[in-house]
Amino acid sequence: MDKMDTVKIKLGLLDRLILPTILPKDGGLVQQVNTRGIINKVEFTPEEAQEFEMKDTEKGVMFNPAKARDIEVELTKSEVVLLQKSVDQLDKDQRINQENLDLVLRIKQLNND
Repeated sequence: MDKMDTVKIKLGLLDRLILPTILPKDGGLVQQVNTRGIINKVEFTPEEAQEFEMKDTEKGVMFNPAKARDIEVELTKSEVVLLQKSVDQLDKDQRINQENLDLVLRIKQLNND
């Protein structure tokens, strides 16, 4: 794929936990292929989970913030469109909150020209 056809976004550990929750749970074939593509790019490897000292707790996923690091993810135009439509749907459904607000704003600003 040509680099001109992609957009980069920097994601922190918390962003990577939140991002899959804003994607559509079901939809058409192409939409779900794009959804899976995004999830594959942001999911944690077993090595990362160990490095970040991630654990499931009753309150959700806990991690060591001192060990967290950002990653840069390359998104295709169709993945950016899907993310932006997902954010628009969150807004319409009044499901934007303080936990996802920073990520939502960054997704809205992605340039997919």
